[in-house]
Amino acid sequence: MISAVPRSGSTVVSELLRPSVVALSMVAVMIGGCGGDSGVGSGRIQGKVLAVQSGFSSASPVSGVAITAQRLEGTPILRTSVSNNFGNYQFDKLPGGAYELVFAGSGFTSANGSQPVRVFVEPDRVSQVPDVLVTPGITQGSSVVIVSVVDAVTGQPVNGATVTVGTASTTAGSNGTYSLFVPVTPGIQGQPAAQRVLVNDSAHLAGSEQPSTIIPIANQTVAITVRVSPSQSVVQGVVRASAFDGLYRQNGTYSRLSITSDSIDPGFLNPIIDGGTGQFSVRVPSSSAASSTRFSLIFSGQGFFVKVLSNLIAPTTGATSNLSSDVILEPTTVTLEGNVITS
Repeated sequence: MISAVPRSGSTVVSELLRPSVVALSMVAVMIGGCGGDSGVGSGRIQGKVLAVQSGFSSASPVSGVAITAQRLEGTPILRTSVSNNFGNYQFDKLPGGAYELVFAGSGFTSANGSQPVRVFVEPDRVSQVPDVLVTPGITQGSSVVIVSVVDAVTGQPVNGATVTVGTASTTAGSNGTYSLFVPVTPGIQGQPAAQRVLVNDSAHLAGSEQPSTIIPIANQTVAITVRVSPSQSVVQGVVRASAFDGLYRQNGTYSRLSITSDSIDPGFLNPIIDGGTGQFSVRVPSSSAASSTRFSLIFSGQGFFVKVLSNLIAPTTGATSNLSSDVILEPTTVTLEGNVITS
């Protein structure tokens, strides 16, 4: 923990590290010279949040700190603001009266016995809050990080991968879920540092993890779902009609067929079909030695009944496989009736 150094005109506070926004209790501050009736006009509160970074003696602005202003008398009023890149925050058009400010953020430790900031707002005036100095701190320990890995194209869980978060690594996953004990390390301003998430699997592209980082929280469990892009393999086959096949080939009808999948994006599938021969190829997410990628293909076109091939297995990365039999399409037919006469 980094100890706080009081500054002239500043309030020293800090907060316990939590995964979500946690309120910072602040030393009470009453703006001097602001008293009297609350009035009927509106005023403004403004101030700045600072923190002393590790290794530095001077304070610097803190962004992303949430500030809540709550009116303590009269009609209840609750407003929120967030400190910007310069640490500044403000509340506009506040009815006059006494307000309590609560600061919230992660990665700060709390000073014992501190109280929220209180400020009095006068009509048509600016109430300037003295700089609030928060002390960064971090609880040392390990975080339990649960990583769920899914294929970005099919949405299927990825099994048999090596998942690494920071310095921790595991291959023990069930249904695409991996659990790791990750040491927590402090980053800028003493907050927990973001750590890289890596998924090593022969059927997926290295460096395609989204999101690619996670912030472990000491002594707590953090969960994340990581999507990885699959490597590509190719499946080939031949489509033909159960009747009139020669006519369809002669007319190039097969080139107008549609090949889709209920689990693969059309842009990834990229079907190619030859109208004269009925030969086709599609790209599919690859299988790995530990996990098979299963998919379906749907053949449709005007004049044919829809044909569905289910539970197909993709080849491994970079490989090409051929369907074991031709895809037979059933033409839709009509009955023609008429009379035949002689001359």
